[in-house]
Amino acid sequence: MYEVVLHRKVAKEIEGLDRSTAARIILRLRELENNPRHGAKHLKGEYYCYWRLRVGDYRILYSINEQARRVEVVYIWARGRAYKHRGRKRGER
Repeated sequence: MYEVVLHRKVAKEIEGLDRSTAARIILRLRELENNPRHGAKHLKGEYYCYWRLRVGDYRILYSINEQARRVEVVYIWARGRAYKHRGRKRGER
């Protein structure tokens, strides 16, 4: 089993969603505990260490640390926002 850790901004993003969307995202995050690669896409280029998971119109970006058996969720974006931020690193606007 993996430990799933949410970045602080991810937790706030989930809190701001409607209940049904938040519930679907939380369910998928819990599924990451058992198999963090199932249904996910391994990214390439400068984001090669990240995985992307699609949940409806939302994208979840996370990394997997095999040695620590830990999944760190760094972003949850609505699809349109996710691709506008493409190419930017955390903290850039």
